[in-house]
Amino acid sequence: MAPAIAIYAKGKEVKFCNSFVLQQQKFWRESVSKAKKIFIVGLKVNPEDTHIWEVLKLSKAKLYYVGGDVNDFLEWKSVEGRKGTDVIAKTFEEAMPKIKKHLSSF
Repeated sequence: MAPAIAIYAKGKEVKFCNSFVLQQQKFWRESVSKAKKIFIVGLKVNPEDTHIWEVLKLSKAKLYYVGGDVNDFLEWKSVEGRKGTDVIAKTFEEAMPKIKKHLSSF
């Protein structure tokens, strides 16, 4: 089975398991639309990955970003006019206690 996200490249067709990939992307959109809090961990901002970043932009959930590309995330947030975001750490290790705290208030 081909990976659903890792083979993505702009303009590239999904040549294997197309229906599976489309099903996973549909599940992703549905899950994001229901979420109240989303933790983005280690994901590089690439606005061309619209199947990810457009979905996050349109979400009503609070977005928490964890990653070394903080400036890229802040630029995306500014360009897209995305409110309700917070950079909580640069590494997963630093983020764990903060994620736990955010989830305990759920």
